[in-house]
Amino acid sequence: MARPVGRPNLPYETRHVMLNLRTEYYVKLKNQGENMSKIVNDFLHARHEYTICPLCYSTDVAIVKCLNCYGRALVCDNPSCKKHHRVQKRECKVNPSTGAVCSEKEFKGQ
Repeated sequence: MARPVGRPNLPYETRHVMLNLRTEYYVKLKNQGENMSKIVNDFLHARHEYTICPLCYSTDVAIVKCLNCYGRALVCDNPSCKKHHRVQKRECKVNPSTGAVCSEKEFKGQ
């Protein structure tokens, strides 16, 4: 498929999707000349790379490892977050024999 004229090649594969933005934000971003796709992609990248809290969007996070499978887990250190100092997002591997991820006790090594 031919690439649209004037669009630079991106270092990653892309997919066109419909995104519903609040009109006020769309107008502000459009008037400021912001690249809305970049803003959304940067946010999603940070969320999936465990660099922001998925609940309060704070960057005040700590990454801990599961003591059972060594998967990453995100703990928010922001005192105003509803899940302050609790695991919010983790990527424990599925146990092939049981088909389940690590329990909270297994995660803490108990």
